Amino acid sequence: MKTLAPRLTTLDGARITLSIGAGGEQGILIPLAKMLPERYPQVKWNISYAAAHGTKAGSLALAEDEFGQTDALIRGVVW
Repeated sequence: MKTLAPRLTTLDGARITLSIGAGGEQGILIPLAKMLPERYPQVKWNISYAAAHGTKAGSLALAEDEFGQTDALIRGVVW
């Protein structure tokens, strides 16, 4: 388990990953993936798409190689 990172002090130059799952949250997060970069152009956005629900890969919000490349994570889950 990874610990939470400290709160960002600024969005300028921040590297934020938006993780879009394979379920119902797509209806919310896909439009959000288009809106956020327009609203916050100072952020370096990484948009990732999760594997299918019910799989180990689908339960991971970030791949191991992404941990050191992102300052914050946005992940929504809809049940």
